[in-house]
Amino acid sequence: MIRLLPVAAALLISTASSIAFAATDAVDGTTPESASAQETVGALDLVDAPALRAYLEGRGYIRPATKIELFRTGPDGESSGKITDVYALQYLDAGNCGSAGCTQIIVTRDESGAFLLYEEWLGTGLTMLDEKTDGVKNLVTRTDQGILEGHFNGTKYVWSPKQADAASAGNSTVRQLGQTIVGAEGSNAPAETSGQCVDDRTWHGYDNGLSAGGGGALGYGLCRSNRSANFILFECAPGKPEIAVKVNLPSRRLDDSDPVKVTLSIDGQSFDFSGTAYYDVMTGEVEPEMEPISLDHPVFKALEGAKSTGTLSMNGRRQTITLSGAPGAAEMMHQACLPPPSAD
Repeated sequence: MIRLLPVAAALLISTASSIAFAATDAVDGTTPESASAQETVGALDLVDAPALRAYLEGRGYIRPATKIELFRTGPDGESSGKITDVYALQYLDAGNCGSAGCTQIIVTRDESGAFLLYEEWLGTGLTMLDEKTDGVKNLVTRTDQGILEGHFNGTKYVWSPKQADAASAGNSTVRQLGQTIVGAEGSNAPAETSGQCVDDRTWHGYDNGLSAGGGGALGYGLCRSNRSANFILFECAPGKPEIAVKVNLPSRRLDDSDPVKVTLSIDGQSFDFSGTAYYDVMTGEVEPEMEPISLDHPVFKALEGAKSTGTLSMNGRRQTITLSGAPGAAEMMHQACLPPPSAD
């Protein structure tokens, strides 16, 4: 059977997401920085860090209208780890700011020259302090979790409530500063949750809201991805028991009617999803169509308990993925996909 998709949307989703997924290691920041950029601890102009700029541009974090305040927080030669540069960025332009604050990100660079964007959240007043931990300056920021202070542990910043806020905090350490929830789960309006951004990748959970009749989804993709552009998406429709599996991954050339196998590995457990490729006359592309699964499929229980890392592959092309946000996202989808309680 020939299926038709809207041309513009299909081309945009397929091209943008596939390129982004395939380009995880395409910009590794091996371009040498100037000596002053490597040694400076403090405020830094992005033009003095061309490799960092190229890395951020390659992931869509720098655009012509972007305005940022950039700090190189260390290390200053006293760090015991393998990290050679730590950068903190506060966005200032309207496109990256809203009622909850402006985007703030942390990027590290290791001794091989590879960058890692491992943390993204919304906040205000990102400030570098005089005190340092493991050769890297401490940071302070104001978020919806209060005023937080970050101390570098050789790999990443660990965040805790600052001074007076700490006394009333139930947990002295903020485990996932980047975990966000938009909307109220189970309400009439839609809701969404996503995990801490790790190298511009995270898990997203979606609740369609009661006004839409229920239903939801769970997906892995770019931190700023829309639902349909996730690399893999599990989605339920109101009143339907099946969970649709949708993939948007690069692969070897597919021919019409080719078998498709997608494997998701979670903390050592592997789950296979089968499908068939079909030719879409509107896009001129061969797309995978996966077989649906049920809500009690063991992959969802594994995602709800995910702790470390996993892999995702299609027809053998495998890539390591973060499991950041997977438990909360899986739980949101599960609740959204449960059938409504009976009137009895």
